[in-house]
Amino acid sequence: MADSVTTAGAVYVLDALAVAGSAFVLVWSTVPGSRDSALGVLVIALTALLLVGLTVALARLGSRPLPAIPAPLLWLPLLGAALVTSWHLLAGRELGPAETAVALGLALLVMLRQSFTGLDNVRLVRELQESQDRLRAQAYHDSLTGLANRALFDQRLRRAIRGGRPLGLIFCDLDDFKAVNDRLGHNAGDEVLRAVAGRLRACVRPMDTVARLGGDEFAILMEDAAESPDVIGNRILGAVGKPFQLEHRGRATRVLVGASVGVAVLDKVDQDASPESLLARVDQAMYAAKRRGKNQLVTFRHGTPDSPDPRYLPLPDPEAPPPNSVPALAPNPVLAPATGPIPRNGTSSTMHPVTPAAQYRASGQARPEPPRPPATEEELKAQERARLTAAAQRSVERSLAEYQALEKESERREAERAAAERRAAEALQIEAEVRAGTRPEAEVIPLSRAVDLRAQKQAAEAEAAAETLQIEAAEAEAVEAEAVEATRRAKNAAESQAAAAPSTQPRNAGPVSEAETLQRAEQLAALSSDHISVLYRPVLSLRTGQLTALAAAVRWQHPVHGPMPVDALMSAAEQAGLRRPLEERLLDSICSALALLRKAPDWDELTAHVPLPTLYLADDRLVTVLERTLRRHDLPGSALVLQITEDGPSPDLNAAARVLGRVRALGVSLGLEAFGAGPGDLGFLTRLPIDNLTLHRSLAAAEPGSRSEAVLAGTIAMTPGLKLTLIADGVSHQVQADRLHTLGVDLAQGPLYGEPVPLPELDLLHL
Repeated sequence: MADSVTTAGAVYVLDALAVAGSAFVLVWSTVPGSRDSALGVLVIALTALLLVGLTVALARLGSRPLPAIPAPLLWLPLLGAALVTSWHLLAGRELGPAETAVALGLALLVMLRQSFTGLDNVRLVRELQESQDRLRAQAYHDSLTGLANRALFDQRLRRAIRGGRPLGLIFCDLDDFKAVNDRLGHNAGDEVLRAVAGRLRACVRPMDTVARLGGDEFAILMEDAAESPDVIGNRILGAVGKPFQLEHRGRATRVLVGASVGVAVLDKVDQDASPESLLARVDQAMYAAKRRGKNQLVTFRHGTPDSPDPRYLPLPDPEAPPPNSVPALAPNPVLAPATGPIPRNGTSSTMHPVTPAAQYRASGQARPEPPRPPATEEELKAQERARLTAAAQRSVERSLAEYQALEKESERREAERAAAERRAAEALQIEAEVRAGTRPEAEVIPLSRAVDLRAQKQAAEAEAAAETLQIEAAEAEAVEAEAVEATRRAKNAAESQAAAAPSTQPRNAGPVSEAETLQRAEQLAALSSDHISVLYRPVLSLRTGQLTALAAAVRWQHPVHGPMPVDALMSAAEQAGLRRPLEERLLDSICSALALLRKAPDWDELTAHVPLPTLYLADDRLVTVLERTLRRHDLPGSALVLQITEDGPSPDLNAAARVLGRVRALGVSLGLEAFGAGPGDLGFLTRLPIDNLTLHRSLAAAEPGSRSEAVLAGTIAMTPGLKLTLIADGVSHQVQADRLHTLGVDLAQGPLYGEPVPLPELDLLHL
């Protein structure tokens, strides 16, 4: 615009000078005495200046578009000056120096003016060409991605069909793209669309047409492609299925989207097809892919008797039904998957019987577009649920057979262990009957002191209750050794009681009452694995927003009292003598789930945070259990983080430091749970090899200026020197997360990222 104003302004100034010079010549030549009169010269000069000012004022340079001044009005004085000068020359009158100079100046002005006019015309032509190019690009290309739009795609598709060459058509629709816009905003959605466009271009040749038809729908037209459209479609599935890295609220965010791909092939034998019919076929193939569970590829091919490939399933001709009594094809055409043939006359749960290809002939008539079945609200909800579980299911399918074999082996070993326990219980029973003299076939041995057999009975009941815990993949030798050890301890306890008891039976040493027996049976039943489960919640990095770990927690659903706290569970297990087997089973279950998840792409470094009660800090058997469990599930020590929980008496810190040092040697990290709420936090922190601190939710939610904030600031200040990782617990909103990240907290967990849920309900795709 500035160049236009400058060029036009220069033309106006030149016109003004030309008019002024022409007026000077006219007055000088026609007014008598003007050459000798000073007043005449002054009038001539003032007239010229007045005309210059008037012309420049009309131009209004630099303000608004220049007004159009009629060209004859500007050049009329110049024409008059030229006529007067020519008349004087023809009359034999010589021009004076002033007249000659003015005439030459006018000629120079005319040439300059025409030069500027020519430049202006060139500029106008260039702007017109650029405007036409922009209009053409807007008319045939998508403004967001730069791909061809529907108009250009239809034009090239019609031209390709007229060319008579084989072509392939791919229709790609992003799965649940609306969730990206809803969660991250439309700007993030636009970035994903641009990235998808780039990946689609990379999957095909430069001469192939890639178009965005609207929203999240893309189409690809390939002519004389060296590769099969099925191969290219699978390549597109892999390319679109890779994570997209976006910037969301100043942090790197990974977005996963899938695609449903439909493929249609036009062979030389089907040159009567129209663009509408081809688009209808590929559109139906795409919707069939969505019905298969999304992130799938379905191919629709048109066949003739000359195409014996059973995947080439024909469209029915409504004007010419098949001559034989074979069942007719359903209104919707059959869609063939990209892999595996479909029987010609076979049936399935979703397809009608297929008429043999030889019964249909190309009639040359236009085939009607099959109607697209509308998706109901229930189908949309089902598709959403399927999308959330598809990725996790694919990651564990490869290990399912191995896992089932492991379960069968565990059941076999459990049966062997149960048989060993029954034999031990029978031995105890026989011994008790012999001591009591109630076994008829045994020799009665007189005893000088009464023996209380309740210890044996309780030990036998405790060992029998372990059968309900179903320890997965436990080694039969170790379990049987535990049973023998428990039997030996029970015998020693009984002998000690017999040695210390008086010569007569105490009044309160009678048999256990029926009520106590029922209460204990109820307690043991409540400790079965049917009522105990492991919950998981995500732990995310505040810097990158990526999932780094899963924090495990235990849920106890009491069959009578309903949900019970973990402390009550451990207390009941302690009373039953089953706390150690229970916690070993929970650790085994957590490692089993973690091993399966780490086999999935991008989760090979996922870790699990496992609660560790203070009861086991000084127990040497902790190292043995960890070694056995990690080896069983082929996990490195770095996959586990033991979170110390203060739910019992304080241990011997010297012994605990020795045991935990051996744990660290396995590669297992150690953390301190609920830091800031327990009285022994600083003692643990200074004496034990701690790697991370999980801040109590009261510190994570500290208000500015409060004492809690001062404690939080002090904790953060000491972490660099101790090389600690900080984890904030109870993060409930984004403002809180941003503030903790600014203060220097590394990881976070809480309602903002997800509540503790069972593993199948954990939504790992949108973290």
